[in-house]
Amino acid sequence: MRPRWSIIDVVLAAVAFLVVPLIIGLALQLTLGPSVFSGGPGVFVSLLLTWAVLLGACLISSRTRGFGSLARDFGLRFRWMDVLTGLIASIGLRLLTAVVAVIVVLLTGANQPLQSNGDIFLAGSSTFWLIINAGIGATLISPLLEELFFRGLLLRAVQNQVWLGRWRRQPAPAGAATAPGPAGPPPAPGIRPERVRPATVKRPLVRASVVAALISAVVFGSAHLGQLDDPRSVLIQLVSVFCIGLVNAGLTLWFGRLGPAVLTHVWFNGTSILLALLLQGVGLAG
Repeated sequence: MRPRWSIIDVVLAAVAFLVVPLIIGLALQLTLGPSVFSGGPGVFVSLLLTWAVLLGACLISSRTRGFGSLARDFGLRFRWMDVLTGLIASIGLRLLTAVVAVIVVLLTGANQPLQSNGDIFLAGSSTFWLIINAGIGATLISPLLEELFFRGLLLRAVQNQVWLGRWRRQPAPAGAATAPGPAGPPPAPGIRPERVRPATVKRPLVRASVVAALISAVVFGSAHLGQLDDPRSVLIQLVSVFCIGLVNAGLTLWFGRLGPAVLTHVWFNGTSILLALLLQGVGLAG
């Protein structure tokens, strides 16, 4: 059995990801004034809107067109070993992204400080909002919801599309009995039949997994470029986030669940915030 959510659900969620925070944010600013949403409060509102879209897309897809379980639909499961797996993977990614940054700076020159998405949580923020937005939001909540969407819904939608293709009702084999009733085994207990459909393999699973990993990493990297305007920082961010997305996709496919990818994301974001604080403290960050 395969769920009925597909790439169409991902596209609709991506449009909502771009449009909903923008429209609601503008409406709130026009209603309450731009000063209310500057600094820490503004970052918090932006985070809330983004989280609502990511979580809402996954919940709606799962409840209306899937198995009705985030664990079964998207692999949202954890084990204690994920903490260590995530730490090791994040250390490797931190070294890789440092190498990327050094290469870009050597090739382009260090004429001005580099930008980082971590700067968004530090600019104009009091200690309270720094804890809320950076310590809790960017380090804990965002990794969970981003992995749920990008390595849960998106990755699996692309993998299913490439691996299983578009579903078609298969004709009965010649000479087979034509007794009434649905073909194939019945859905598992608690699963509504209209949410799932028979699955027929169309292409090799390895090929489908590679395509899904690459696409999810590209989309993930593109989604993290909106706040940067320095070309060098954009290049570093794009390559670094693409690598993070690719590694997390590999972890998700290897372990068959999101736990390792979520913890890798948590460790990486946490160290990113710490590095941004350190660089800002010594005057090396913009």
